[in-house]
Amino acid sequence: MVAINNRKRLSRNRKKNAQERFISKQTNTQESDKEKIKEDWELLGLTSDDMKNVCRKLNLSWKKGADSGLRGVYQKDSRTTKWRQGKSDKSNSVSNVTSHSILSFPGFEVQKKSTTNCEERIKKEQQKTAMQLKMQQSLNTISLQISPKISSQSIFNAQSSYNICRLQCVHRFLTYSLQGMNKTQASAKAANELWNVARKVRNWLQRQRPQQRNLIDLKKYIDEELIPKQLGIMGTFSLMTLWNYLHEWGYKYRANKKEVYFDGHERTDVVEYRNEWSKRMMEYKKLMKDFTEGSIIEPNLEPNQQEHVLVTQDECTFYSNDSKRDMWLMEGENLLLKKNPGMSIMVSEFQCPCHGTMRIKGWTSRKLFCAGQNRDGYWDHQDLLKQLQEDVIPLFESLHPNAKGIFIFDQSSNHGAYANALVASRMPLGPKPADEMEPFKFKDTTYIRDEELHVQAMYIKKDIIQERKNGKSKLKKIIYFKGIQKILEERGLWMEQDPYRQGKKWRLSCNDDEKPDHKCCARHLLANQPDFKKQKSALQETVEQNHVFEMYPKFHCETNWIERYWSYAKKEARANCDYSFKSLQKNVDKFLDSTGDIKRIQNYYNRCWRYIEAYSLGMDAIQAMDEVKQFSRRVKAHRKIPEHM
Repeated sequence: MVAINNRKRLSRNRKKNAQERFISKQTNTQESDKEKIKEDWELLGLTSDDMKNVCRKLNLSWKKGADSGLRGVYQKDSRTTKWRQGKSDKSNSVSNVTSHSILSFPGFEVQKKSTTNCEERIKKEQQKTAMQLKMQQSLNTISLQISPKISSQSIFNAQSSYNICRLQCVHRFLTYSLQGMNKTQASAKAANELWNVARKVRNWLQRQRPQQRNLIDLKKYIDEELIPKQLGIMGTFSLMTLWNYLHEWGYKYRANKKEVYFDGHERTDVVEYRNEWSKRMMEYKKLMKDFTEGSIIEPNLEPNQQEHVLVTQDECTFYSNDSKRDMWLMEGENLLLKKNPGMSIMVSEFQCPCHGTMRIKGWTSRKLFCAGQNRDGYWDHQDLLKQLQEDVIPLFESLHPNAKGIFIFDQSSNHGAYANALVASRMPLGPKPADEMEPFKFKDTTYIRDEELHVQAMYIKKDIIQERKNGKSKLKKIIYFKGIQKILEERGLWMEQDPYRQGKKWRLSCNDDEKPDHKCCARHLLANQPDFKKQKSALQETVEQNHVFEMYPKFHCETNWIERYWSYAKKEARANCDYSFKSLQKNVDKFLDSTGDIKRIQNYYNRCWRYIEAYSLGMDAIQAMDEVKQFSRRVKAHRKIPEHM
């Protein structure tokens, strides 16, 4: 074939174009013309008002027969087929192509609202009321069927246990649903209370003393108490199964060794209190002096602010026969030590970082006490209160004029003792003579009922007729404590029937976990009344007259610098022990004074603040210990933990 030049090629193309063998590109005028194109909702035959209603709420229903043509039938609507049809129909090659088209299969159709919003709300309320009524009827029916029928036969247990547990779970679910919980919360709470037996077993183990924990008592508690009460069936756990569970929960049968005391340190309630307490302490510290490398840095005080001074307290006991256990001995040398610890001296001491043991001449904040039945008796909150009122607070105010003390105590039972406060756990159910309730006394109180303030006395006088030996009678007035039942009746809170035990009377104490509404027993309900919850201990009432009262978190002795002071003092006492009480009585002040060097006390004080600051940043015990150790290696100025910690 002879090659053609450009002129011949152009001539040939013009001839082919005249014969319509080539189709030039044409613009789709209908697609660019927006006025002729209809919107989708116009193709469906809807108005603009319909579209506004559809946007608010679109109710769809399946169109009958819409799926009849979709069973493997080819609809001839593919892109290639449409292109071929357009090419073959030259006369309508452009006009037949549209940018919008109605779907050949509209599977859904729009329904118009048949009711108004008001009618819908009324209908929903009626449905909700009907559902609650039905749930209440079901609850009443199930309540008659959940009484456990316990049998020692394993066949009977296997047949009945599943149904009983199901009914109990449904009963609790309906109860919580009627109280206003949503379905998810009610279901989760009912299942957790009924089926989470392991949590109750762990709580029981924590309440036992470590010396009393054993597999026999644990098996007895589970088989004879927990499982029958919780599930209504007899328990059949083996000792090996309980052994394995104890290992899984972190318990080990081992010898007791002296280690860091972590039991309860990271308990949920302890951590919550520690986080709040540490943040309060950091706010107090802004108004305190800083002690670093022998220098004192004064706080920046506003004109209306007072300087704060931290004052800590603790007790420690020294024994006359407490000597060193580790010593240098020659081979074959054996020193016989006395097994009895000997007579003791208890020391109660208050310290501040400025002076250590506060003292003015012979007047000190330290008190020695010889505990014992035939000696000084036993140390209680009255002795501590007397020391605080007569010695400590006057000494503090003399040494720190115009300063406010932050008096901080550990959470021992003595420090939380009440004078004449309202404590429901000490109150009987019915009337009782006041003489028989010594040493407990209760002050009068006030409560609000029907938006009115009422005064309530705790005691009443009764006239008692006593018969004499000569046959004559004598009228005697005796003071009686009212009792919890009378107190709650006056407040309109007494209940005859137990809300958690169908058909049984309301009890004084439930000896169980407290319910959210506090109606599980009379004591829990009374203890949660506002006037009872506001009670303060005798120490707190005394301190808060002019100063601030605080308590250390439980199990957190690392935040109290006086614990390190006791440790060093005991080391001195053991090194100089001669197994004589007279010697101990003579030298105990000497041991304490040699330990109480002010620089050493301030070092202990600064170290405790590092722990407090670490806890205020949200660290747990292990993290706080690691950070304090790293800080001690890197930083010489013991003022605060660096920001990167």
